[in-house]
Amino acid sequence: MRTQKSILNMIVGVIGQGLGIVLSFVIRVVFARYLGATYLGLNGLFTNILSVMSLVELGIGSAIIFSLYKPLAEENHGQIVALMKLYKKFYTFVGLFIFAVGLLMSPFLSVFIRDMPDIKHINFIFILYVANASLSYFNAYKQNLIIADQKKYITVVYHYALYFVLGLAQTIVLYRTHNIYYYLILQIISTVLENFLLTIKANRLYPFLKQKSDDILDENTRKNIYKNTKALFFHKIGGIVVTATDNLVISKFLSLMLVGCYANYSLITNSLKSLINQMFVAVTSSVGNLNVDSTPEKKEEIFDVLFYFNYVIYGISSICLFVLFNDFIEIAFGKDLLLEINVVFLIVLNFYLSGMRQTLLTFKDAMGMYWQDRYRPIFEAIINLGSSIVLLKYFGISGVFLGTAVSTILTCFWLEPYIVYKYGFEKKVNNFFKKYFIYSAMEVLIGIVTFKCATKIVVTGWWTMILKAMITLFVSAVLTIGIFSRSKESKYLIQKAKEIVIGHDGKELK
Repeated sequence: MRTQKSILNMIVGVIGQGLGIVLSFVIRVVFARYLGATYLGLNGLFTNILSVMSLVELGIGSAIIFSLYKPLAEENHGQIVALMKLYKKFYTFVGLFIFAVGLLMSPFLSVFIRDMPDIKHINFIFILYVANASLSYFNAYKQNLIIADQKKYITVVYHYALYFVLGLAQTIVLYRTHNIYYYLILQIISTVLENFLLTIKANRLYPFLKQKSDDILDENTRKNIYKNTKALFFHKIGGIVVTATDNLVISKFLSLMLVGCYANYSLITNSLKSLINQMFVAVTSSVGNLNVDSTPEKKEEIFDVLFYFNYVIYGISSICLFVLFNDFIEIAFGKDLLLEINVVFLIVLNFYLSGMRQTLLTFKDAMGMYWQDRYRPIFEAIINLGSSIVLLKYFGISGVFLGTAVSTILTCFWLEPYIVYKYGFEKKVNNFFKKYFIYSAMEVLIGIVTFKCATKIVVTGWWTMILKAMITLFVSAVLTIGIFSRSKESKYLIQKAKEIVIGHDGKELK
């Protein structure tokens, strides 16, 4: 049953995210064309500021989702209702807090921008961004119950159905009015409507949520939530500093225009990462369920399979990004918004380093391993911010992304696998690093071969761009999959694929 739910979540998630990426690209092109690079940079900056403000969430959402796995498996409705009550109270507080802080920050936006652009009502624009972020927390807690119950496909369908309508409306509004206010107001309406509809759906799926209950959380669950929340707060700090402060550093020390240039690259990497991560999010609840009743040996076996899958997807994607990035940006957004090839390489390197962590993060989340490396994100954040600021003085914008890579290698790269192997599999981590270095060495060689093949195609328009993309994807995929086709992980995935095609359940993920 776990396998079927994982596959359903994965298929729906990938399709939804794929359509969302196409729509995001269309909106971004329209946004850039009718509002310009300055507004594009402003959008990236405000989004990152709000990401930093979301620290107030503390990570309690992830802690509660982990706490839901056991009562859902046991059908303990009383504990589920008690968890939902706690969730609701905290998320209501978070939404109100973010809105209040946003209002207080609006008069001081010049602190984050080196050269303040001449944009009317910039403070009001920021408040609209704040309002959307704040409202996203109200009534959002129930959809996480659906996710924890291995039914993420439901939330995906609702989200992308509304996102499609929103994107279409925003595109029309930008084309007809060139007005950012209407664009943001539509976004706020969509956020409120999505939470409202998913709340109704959750109440129908779990009618016991509407019943009065005097159940309280048992002491052990309460202690674990508070303990995991403390650890997750540090994890959120690290994650936000690494992912959200690049634009802040570029805006403060370089220029808002460069933020706009980088925004197009980050749109593509973030969209692709979101698309791929749907596959891992789809199996997180199943891995959490697996963790309840499986041996360390079985967990490691499934981990190896997912890590191989992780490498294949991110390896091929990284090669395609590096080969195609600037050709695509030039055609879609214009030559003036291109970044130098060394900068592109560092952006792709960070994409690969971050992507290769997905299997580790999936198992850490599913096993609730937040406490063991609680201080790691703090060191990661300090190293990232400090090295980015220092290195940009010598290497410009390249230094910002180089600082991100340095912080990842010095912290996450070695500590996360150590935690998973020691506490999850009760084994030494040597096997993981052996696989990682073999995969990465092959990635470099395959990348060189693919680059030489693909660069023979000179891109002059969309048709030659598509031809170059097809050659890049074909060569990188054939080499990546072919080299490891005889590995046990590859054979496992092929067997699972055959079972799905012929309609046979086969062995469960257990």
